[in-house]
Amino acid sequence: MTAIIAPFDRPPTPDVRRLVAHLRADLDAIPDHRDPRGRVYALSCLLVIHVLAAIGDSHGPEDAADFARDHAAWLRGLGILGDRIPSAQTLRRLLRDRDTDLLAELQPLVVRLARRLEAVCAPNADMEAEADRDAEPLEACAVDGKTVRASFDAERGVPRTHIVSARLDNGLVVGQTAVPDKSNELTAIRQLLPDLVLEGRVVSIDALACQTDIAQTIAEGGGWYLLAVKDNPSDLHANLQRDFAYLDRTGAVAHDRSETVERGHGRLERRTCTLMGGARGLRDELDPDRRWTDLGCAVRYYITNLPLTLGAARNMAALRRIALNFLTILQQYFWPKMSIRRLRKMVARNPARLEPIMAL
Repeated sequence: MTAIIAPFDRPPTPDVRRLVAHLRADLDAIPDHRDPRGRVYALSCLLVIHVLAAIGDSHGPEDAADFARDHAAWLRGLGILGDRIPSAQTLRRLLRDRDTDLLAELQPLVVRLARRLEAVCAPNADMEAEADRDAEPLEACAVDGKTVRASFDAERGVPRTHIVSARLDNGLVVGQTAVPDKSNELTAIRQLLPDLVLEGRVVSIDALACQTDIAQTIAEGGGWYLLAVKDNPSDLHANLQRDFAYLDRTGAVAHDRSETVERGHGRLERRTCTLMGGARGLRDELDPDRRWTDLGCAVRYYITNLPLTLGAARNMAALRRIALNFLTILQQYFWPKMSIRRLRKMVARNPARLEPIMAL
Protein backbone atom coordinates (compact mmCIF):
# COMPACT_ATOMS: atom_id res chain seq x y z
CA MET A 1 0.00 0.00 0.00
CA THR A 2 1.47 3.33 -1.04
CA ALA A 3 1.48 5.98 1.66
CA ILE A 4 -0.22 9.24 0.79
CA ILE A 5 2.17 12.04 1.63
CA ALA A 6 0.70 15.51 1.98
CA PRO A 7 2.74 18.26 0.29
CA PHE A 8 5.29 20.30 2.16
CA ASP A 9 4.61 24.00 2.73
CA ARG A 10 7.91 24.39 0.85
CA PRO A 11 9.53 21.60 -1.21
CA PRO A 12 12.78 20.22 0.26
CA THR A 13 15.93 21.26 -1.59
CA PRO A 14 18.60 18.67 -2.50
CA ASP A 15 20.93 20.20 0.11
CA VAL A 16 18.36 19.75 2.86
CA ARG A 17 17.53 16.18 1.75
CA ARG A 18 21.22 15.33 2.08
CA LEU A 19 21.41 17.14 5.41
CA VAL A 20 18.73 15.06 7.11
CA ALA A 21 19.70 11.84 5.31
CA HIS A 22 23.03 11.95 7.14
CA LEU A 23 21.21 10.65 10.23
CA ARG A 24 21.39 6.99 9.16
CA ALA A 25 25.04 7.27 8.12
CA ASP A 26 25.99 8.91 11.42
CA LEU A 27 24.16 6.30 13.46
CA ASP A 28 25.71 3.45 11.46
CA ALA A 29 29.14 4.81 12.41
CA ILE A 30 28.48 4.45 16.15
CA PRO A 31 30.34 1.39 17.55
CA ASP A 32 28.08 -1.43 18.72
CA HIS A 33 29.41 -2.71 22.06
CA ARG A 34 26.69 -5.31 22.59
CA ASP A 35 27.50 -9.01 22.81
CA PRO A 36 27.26 -10.34 19.20
CA ARG A 37 25.58 -13.52 20.46
CA GLY A 38 22.54 -11.62 21.69
CA ARG A 39 22.06 -9.20 18.82
CA VAL A 40 18.77 -9.43 16.99
CA TYR A 41 18.47 -5.85 15.76
CA ALA A 42 21.11 -3.58 14.26
CA LEU A 43 22.14 -0.76 16.56
CA SER A 44 21.21 1.86 13.95
CA CYS A 45 17.73 0.28 13.66
CA LEU A 46 17.06 0.71 17.38
CA LEU A 47 18.50 4.22 17.47
CA VAL A 48 16.49 5.36 14.44
CA ILE A 49 13.30 4.03 16.06
CA HIS A 50 14.16 5.91 19.26
CA VAL A 51 14.88 9.15 17.38
CA LEU A 52 11.80 8.97 15.12
CA ALA A 53 9.60 8.12 18.10
CA ALA A 54 11.08 11.06 20.03
CA ILE A 55 10.29 13.36 17.09
CA GLY A 56 6.74 12.08 17.43
CA ASP A 57 6.76 13.03 21.15
CA SER A 58 7.80 9.67 22.59
CA HIS A 59 8.64 9.81 26.29
CA GLY A 60 10.33 6.45 26.78
CA PRO A 61 10.95 2.90 25.52
CA GLU A 62 7.26 1.93 25.80
CA ASP A 63 6.24 4.81 23.53
CA ALA A 64 9.07 3.95 21.11
CA ALA A 65 7.91 0.30 20.94
CA ASP A 66 4.33 1.47 20.27
CA PHE A 67 5.64 3.74 17.50
CA ALA A 68 7.54 0.85 15.86
CA ARG A 69 4.51 -1.44 16.05
CA ASP A 70 2.06 1.18 14.72
CA HIS A 71 4.31 2.10 11.78
CA ALA A 72 6.05 -1.24 11.14
CA ALA A 73 5.11 -1.40 7.45
CA TRP A 74 6.50 2.05 6.78
CA LEU A 75 9.72 1.32 8.70
CA ARG A 76 10.19 -1.91 6.73
CA GLY A 77 9.71 -0.02 3.49
CA LEU A 78 12.59 2.26 4.46
CA GLY A 79 14.81 -0.69 5.33
CA ILE A 80 14.94 0.29 9.00
CA LEU A 81 12.97 -2.69 10.31
CA GLY A 82 13.09 -6.38 9.41
CA ASP A 83 10.51 -9.07 10.09
CA ARG A 84 10.56 -8.63 13.87
CA ILE A 85 9.54 -5.58 15.91
CA PRO A 86 11.68 -4.65 18.94
CA SER A 87 9.95 -4.77 22.30
CA ALA A 88 9.95 -2.05 24.93
CA GLN A 89 12.34 -4.21 26.96
CA THR A 90 14.84 -4.35 24.08
CA LEU A 91 14.65 -0.59 23.55
CA ARG A 92 14.97 0.05 27.29
CA ARG A 93 17.98 -2.25 27.57
CA LEU A 94 19.78 -0.33 24.84
CA LEU A 95 19.47 2.95 26.74
CA ARG A 96 20.20 1.40 30.13
CA ASP A 97 23.22 -0.74 29.30
CA ARG A 98 25.12 1.88 27.31
CA ASP A 99 25.25 4.09 30.41
CA THR A 100 27.07 7.32 29.45
CA ASP A 101 28.57 5.99 26.19
CA LEU A 102 25.51 6.73 24.06
CA LEU A 103 25.40 10.35 25.13
CA ALA A 104 29.11 10.80 24.46
CA GLU A 105 28.80 9.18 21.03
CA LEU A 106 25.69 11.11 20.03
CA GLN A 107 27.17 14.46 21.04
CA PRO A 108 29.31 14.84 17.87
CA LEU A 109 26.22 13.94 15.82
CA VAL A 110 24.32 16.83 17.42
CA VAL A 111 27.17 19.21 16.67
CA ARG A 112 27.46 18.03 13.05
CA LEU A 113 23.72 18.44 12.52
CA ALA A 114 23.84 21.99 13.81
CA ARG A 115 26.80 22.89 11.60
CA ARG A 116 25.22 21.34 8.52
CA LEU A 117 22.05 23.27 9.24
CA GLU A 118 24.01 26.50 9.59
CA ALA A 119 25.78 25.80 6.29
CA VAL A 120 22.43 25.39 4.54
CA CYS A 121 20.95 28.42 6.27
CA ALA A 122 23.87 30.69 5.45
CA PRO A 123 25.63 29.54 2.25
CA ASN A 124 27.25 32.95 1.92
CA ALA A 125 28.60 32.97 5.47
CA ASP A 126 32.18 33.64 4.35
CA MET A 127 31.12 36.76 2.49
CA GLU A 128 28.96 37.94 5.36
CA ALA A 129 31.81 37.50 7.81
CA GLU A 130 33.67 40.31 6.05
CA ALA A 131 30.90 42.77 6.90
CA ASP A 132 31.00 44.95 9.99
CA ARG A 133 30.53 42.59 12.92
CA ASP A 134 28.51 45.09 14.94
CA ALA A 135 26.00 45.34 12.09
CA GLU A 136 25.31 41.60 12.01
CA PRO A 137 22.33 40.19 13.91
CA LEU A 138 23.40 38.41 17.08
CA GLU A 139 22.20 34.95 17.98
CA ALA A 140 21.59 33.99 21.60
CA CYS A 141 23.02 30.75 22.97
CA ALA A 142 22.06 29.77 26.52
CA VAL A 143 24.27 27.28 28.35
CA ASP A 144 22.47 25.69 31.27
CA GLY A 145 22.38 22.56 33.38
CA LYS A 146 19.25 20.61 34.23
CA THR A 147 18.45 17.39 36.06
CA VAL A 148 16.98 14.64 33.86
CA ARG A 149 13.57 13.60 35.09
CA ALA A 150 13.22 9.99 36.33
CA SER A 151 17.00 9.48 36.07
CA PHE A 152 17.32 8.44 39.73
CA ASP A 153 17.28 4.69 40.38
CA ALA A 154 17.60 3.84 44.08
CA GLU A 155 17.48 0.09 43.40
CA ARG A 156 20.55 0.12 41.17
CA GLY A 157 22.25 2.95 43.06
CA VAL A 158 22.12 5.24 40.02
CA PRO A 159 22.17 8.94 41.04
CA ARG A 160 20.25 11.69 39.30
CA THR A 161 21.75 12.69 35.96
CA HIS A 162 22.51 16.30 35.12
CA ILE A 163 22.73 17.46 31.50
CA VAL A 164 24.61 20.61 30.51
CA SER A 165 23.31 21.81 27.16
CA ALA A 166 23.72 24.75 24.79
CA ARG A 167 20.48 25.91 23.20
CA LEU A 168 19.96 28.59 20.53
CA ASP A 169 17.08 31.04 20.72
CA ASN A 170 15.30 29.10 17.94
CA GLY A 171 15.21 26.04 20.21
CA LEU A 172 18.02 24.13 18.47
CA VAL A 173 20.28 22.24 20.89
CA VAL A 174 23.81 22.58 19.49
CA GLY A 175 25.72 20.76 22.20
CA GLN A 176 25.31 18.80 25.41
CA THR A 177 27.23 16.70 27.89
CA ALA A 178 26.30 14.69 30.98
CA VAL A 179 27.69 15.15 34.50
CA PRO A 180 27.20 12.87 37.52
CA ASP A 181 26.06 15.74 39.76
CA LYS A 182 25.55 19.49 39.76
CA SER A 183 28.97 20.13 41.33
CA ASN A 184 30.64 19.03 38.06
CA GLU A 185 28.73 21.43 35.80
CA LEU A 186 31.60 23.91 35.61
CA THR A 187 33.95 21.22 34.28
CA ALA A 188 31.31 20.18 31.73
CA ILE A 189 30.88 23.79 30.55
CA ARG A 190 34.63 24.09 30.02
CA GLN A 191 34.58 20.90 27.93
CA LEU A 192 31.49 21.92 25.96
CA LEU A 193 32.41 25.47 24.90
CA PRO A 194 35.34 24.58 22.55
CA ASP A 195 33.00 22.31 20.54
CA LEU A 196 30.45 25.07 19.92
CA VAL A 197 30.32 27.59 17.09
CA LEU A 198 30.74 30.80 19.12
CA GLU A 199 31.24 33.31 16.30
CA GLY A 200 28.60 36.04 16.43
CA ARG A 201 26.69 34.49 19.34
CA VAL A 202 25.82 35.93 22.74
CA VAL A 203 26.56 33.08 25.15
CA SER A 204 24.71 33.44 28.45
CA ILE A 205 25.59 31.31 31.50
CA ASP A 206 24.60 31.54 35.15
CA ALA A 207 26.87 32.62 37.99
CA LEU A 208 28.50 29.21 38.37
CA ALA A 209 30.48 29.87 35.17
CA CYS A 210 31.46 33.47 35.92
CA GLN A 211 35.15 32.64 35.47
CA THR A 212 37.84 34.54 33.59
CA ASP A 213 38.91 31.52 31.51
CA ILE A 214 35.33 30.94 30.33
CA ALA A 215 34.98 34.59 29.32
CA GLN A 216 38.28 34.31 27.44
CA THR A 217 37.21 31.12 25.61
CA ILE A 218 34.00 32.75 24.38
CA ALA A 219 35.71 35.98 23.34
CA GLU A 220 38.55 34.21 21.54
CA GLY A 221 35.95 32.09 19.71
CA GLY A 222 34.44 35.26 18.26
CA GLY A 223 31.44 35.32 20.61
CA TRP A 224 30.11 37.64 23.29
CA TYR A 225 29.81 36.45 26.88
CA LEU A 226 26.95 37.36 29.20
CA LEU A 227 27.80 35.98 32.64
CA ALA A 228 25.71 36.31 35.79
CA VAL A 229 27.63 37.70 38.76
CA LYS A 230 26.91 36.69 42.36
CA ASP A 231 29.28 36.25 45.30
CA ASN A 232 31.79 34.41 43.15
CA PRO A 233 34.01 36.22 42.24
CA SER A 234 33.31 38.31 45.36
CA ASP A 235 35.47 41.29 44.43
CA LEU A 236 33.68 41.78 41.10
CA HIS A 237 30.29 41.46 42.78
CA ALA A 238 31.24 44.00 45.44
CA ASN A 239 32.54 46.44 42.81
CA LEU A 240 29.33 46.09 40.79
CA GLN A 241 27.20 46.78 43.86
CA ARG A 242 29.27 49.86 44.65
CA ASP A 243 29.19 51.29 41.13
CA PHE A 244 25.49 50.64 40.51
CA ALA A 245 24.68 52.29 43.85
CA TYR A 246 26.78 55.29 42.76
CA LEU A 247 24.97 55.30 39.42
CA ASP A 248 21.59 55.33 41.18
CA ARG A 249 22.63 58.30 43.32
CA THR A 250 24.37 60.45 40.71
CA GLY A 251 23.67 59.17 37.20
CA ALA A 252 27.26 60.14 36.43
CA VAL A 253 28.24 56.90 34.65
CA ALA A 254 27.45 56.14 30.99
CA HIS A 255 24.39 53.92 31.09
CA ASP A 256 21.13 52.90 29.47
CA ARG A 257 17.95 51.87 31.25
CA SER A 258 14.82 50.03 30.20
CA GLU A 259 11.70 49.43 32.29
CA THR A 260 8.70 47.16 31.74
CA VAL A 261 5.46 46.93 33.73
CA GLU A 262 3.29 43.79 33.55
CA ARG A 263 0.17 42.74 35.39
CA GLY A 264 -0.43 39.02 35.90
CA HIS A 265 -1.04 36.32 38.50
CA GLY A 266 -2.73 38.87 40.77
CA ARG A 267 0.23 41.20 40.99
CA LEU A 268 1.88 44.13 39.25
CA GLU A 269 5.50 43.50 38.23
CA ARG A 270 7.91 46.29 37.40
CA ARG A 271 11.25 45.22 35.90
CA THR A 272 14.12 47.64 35.41
CA CYS A 273 17.25 46.70 33.47
CA THR A 274 20.23 49.04 33.85
CA LEU A 275 23.20 48.79 31.51
CA MET A 276 26.44 50.46 32.58
CA GLY A 277 29.23 51.04 30.09
CA GLY A 278 32.04 53.32 29.05
CA ALA A 279 34.63 50.68 28.27
CA ARG A 280 37.87 52.18 29.61
CA GLY A 281 36.35 53.68 32.76
CA LEU A 282 34.37 50.50 33.43
CA ARG A 283 37.46 48.30 33.15
CA ASP A 284 39.44 50.64 35.43
CA GLU A 285 36.73 50.55 38.07
CA LEU A 286 35.62 46.91 37.94
CA ASP A 287 38.66 45.13 36.54
CA PRO A 288 41.84 47.10 37.25
CA ASP A 289 43.96 43.98 36.75
CA ARG A 290 42.44 43.33 33.29
CA ARG A 291 41.40 39.77 34.16
CA TRP A 292 38.15 39.86 32.13
CA THR A 293 38.66 39.74 28.36
CA ASP A 294 37.35 42.87 26.57
CA LEU A 295 34.97 43.82 29.40
CA GLY A 296 32.55 46.24 27.73
CA CYS A 297 29.52 46.81 29.93
CA ALA A 298 27.63 45.50 32.93
CA VAL A 299 23.97 44.69 33.51
CA ARG A 300 22.74 44.38 37.10
CA TYR A 301 24.31 41.90 37.78
CA TYR A 302 25.73 40.39 34.59
CA ILE A 303 29.01 41.17 32.87
CA THR A 304 29.59 41.00 29.13
CA ASN A 305 32.11 41.84 26.42
CA LEU A 306 29.27 43.24 24.30
CA PRO A 307 29.82 46.95 23.55
CA LEU A 308 27.33 49.30 25.21
CA THR A 309 25.72 50.20 21.88
CA LEU A 310 24.49 46.62 21.25
CA GLY A 311 22.61 46.49 24.52
CA ALA A 312 21.24 43.84 24.83
CA ALA A 313 16.78 9.22 32.00
CA ARG A 314 20.44 10.76 30.33
CA ASN A 315 20.33 8.91 27.00
CA MET A 316 16.64 9.61 26.53
CA ALA A 317 17.41 13.23 27.06
CA ALA A 318 20.07 12.97 24.34
CA LEU A 319 17.61 11.37 21.92
CA ARG A 320 14.95 13.98 22.67
CA ARG A 321 17.41 16.80 22.04
CA ILE A 322 18.36 15.27 18.69
CA ALA A 323 14.64 15.01 17.94
CA LEU A 324 14.25 18.69 18.78
CA ASN A 325 17.03 19.52 16.31
CA PHE A 326 15.19 17.63 13.58
CA LEU A 327 11.90 19.26 14.47
CA THR A 328 13.56 22.65 14.18
CA ILE A 329 14.92 21.70 10.75
CA LEU A 330 11.51 20.44 9.61
CA GLN A 331 9.76 23.55 10.82
CA GLN A 332 12.29 25.93 9.30
CA TYR A 333 12.43 24.34 5.86
CA PHE A 334 9.15 22.58 5.24
CA TRP A 335 6.38 23.67 7.60
CA PRO A 336 7.26 27.21 8.78
CA LYS A 337 3.63 27.96 9.68
CA MET A 338 3.29 24.92 11.95
CA SER A 339 4.24 24.91 15.64
CA ILE A 340 6.66 22.34 17.07
CA ARG A 341 3.77 20.86 19.05
CA ARG A 342 1.69 20.31 15.90
CA LEU A 343 4.71 18.87 14.07
CA ARG A 344 5.17 16.28 16.81
CA LYS A 345 1.54 15.24 16.57
CA MET A 346 1.73 15.08 12.76
CA VAL A 347 4.78 12.78 12.85
CA ALA A 348 3.16 10.58 15.51
CA ARG A 349 0.06 10.16 13.30
CA ASN A 350 1.78 9.81 9.95
CA PRO A 351 5.59 9.56 9.92
CA ALA A 352 5.42 8.93 6.16
CA ARG A 353 5.36 12.72 5.87
CA LEU A 354 9.10 12.49 6.53
CA GLU A 355 9.83 9.97 3.77
CA PRO A 356 10.91 12.42 1.03
CA ILE A 357 13.49 13.87 3.40
CA MET A 358 14.79 10.56 4.72
CA ALA A 359 15.34 8.94 1.33
CA LEU A 360 19.03 8.06 0.98
